[in-house]
Amino acid sequence: MVLAVDETPEARKRNDRRSNRRLILAGALLLLGALVGAALDEDPPNTSRLRPALRQLPNDQNAWLVLQQAAALVKWEPDVEMTPAMELGEKWNGAVASSWLAGHDPVWPLLARAASLPSGQAPVPDSVESLLAMFAGGSTSPPTYRLFGLSTIHAWSLFYDGQPDAAVDALLTSLRAARLLEESRGGPSTYGLGASASRLILKSLVAMAGRKEVTAAAIRRAFAALAQTRPSWEEFVQNLRVTFHFGSLVIETAKQGKERDLLGNGRNLPVVLRHGVNWPLLFKPNQSRRLLAEGYEMTLGLREASWAKADAALTAEYSHLFGDLEHVILQFFRPNNLFGRVYLAATFFPSSGILSSRLSELTTRSAAEAALALRLYFDDHGDLPVTLDKLVPAYLPAVPLDYYDRAPIRYSPGNRAVWSVGRDHFNVTSPAPDPEETEGEIYFPLKFAPVPPVPASAEAAPAP
Repeated sequence: MVLAVDETPEARKRNDRRSNRRLILAGALLLLGALVGAALDEDPPNTSRLRPALRQLPNDQNAWLVLQQAAALVKWEPDVEMTPAMELGEKWNGAVASSWLAGHDPVWPLLARAASLPSGQAPVPDSVESLLAMFAGGSTSPPTYRLFGLSTIHAWSLFYDGQPDAAVDALLTSLRAARLLEESRGGPSTYGLGASASRLILKSLVAMAGRKEVTAAAIRRAFAALAQTRPSWEEFVQNLRVTFHFGSLVIETAKQGKERDLLGNGRNLPVVLRHGVNWPLLFKPNQSRRLLAEGYEMTLGLREASWAKADAALTAEYSHLFGDLEHVILQFFRPNNLFGRVYLAATFFPSSGILSSRLSELTTRSAAEAALALRLYFDDHGDLPVTLDKLVPAYLPAVPLDYYDRAPIRYSPGNRAVWSVGRDHFNVTSPAPDPEETEGEIYFPLKFAPVPPVPASAEAAPAP
């Protein structure tokens, strides 16, 4: 017996619709399963190695706090055109300097007090609430960078008033204070301000030591101060840990749904954050912390790295942390912590900046040490040595390093200069290079050693 099968067009359509519904349902279930799987966060990472060690200091023993008190007294609006040359004593205007320094006498005892203290500790938030309070309304810290800019002008004022050695000592006081600011374990802001101030002071110190009025005794005091204020690796690590701590609090802020409070009520947020919420599908706090921690752990391994190696590693760090953000649309179809990655990109304190600042400061110190030693050698011998090796051990314990490539700092007696290759392979090929070529580079012309005159050419032989 053969059963009749309903093969009418209407029946086939009903069967097709049922099959399509099953396929759609199966596809939806598979997609839902994939999305749920993609939304699952991982276990919390172990970040104990990145936990900062903060100092507990009485207020009167906290160099950071004393520096803030000094900075709060600075009522000076720098002149963009005039200030750089005045800070280096190149185009001195005594009347302008007097007007800038007027009313600032109480600043210098506070600066000296800060420089005499053993250490400092800047505020570090310990919760989302304290982080939000720190960012509310912008920074309330006094403009510390102005304190050190004005302190170099104060030193040059002493110099031009006929007190060159006292001027050098004033710069050395500022250098000690800048190092304490840099090592006050406050993360990227205090580290960056201190390192930037140190570089400015070192440039002024080399420029001043190149003047014949400065004695050899003052230059030797400068050598001792350079050795005492050399930034330590451990303090750099502590600042890096505090920077990671800030990043972790930023992630916790988003986890609590308060990211708009941190970033100005969403005005400055990327589109994916401004028009959405931190859906679990697109934000995995634990994975975000791991990505952040891996970046900082990698930076900790770059202690002896050249800039080329560090730059390659930091570029890989950025790519690893933020992923393929230029193809954000694709991430919606293959979500992988999209919110977390974009949020970190908007708020992340990059370790590349703090590492670059360290390399620049260390190399500036190397160039300064070489330039100061060359000044002493020139005073003793009347000329410059052929190589920096001639300065060891009488003037230098060893030839200073160019930390950008871990080679000796560059020096040319013919071109009367000490310099660093920097990030872009800078080189000096003339005693008077174009100022545009040296701008932004670590370059110290040795103006105390004039360029020897070019020998007169031999008279032309008489024509036969």
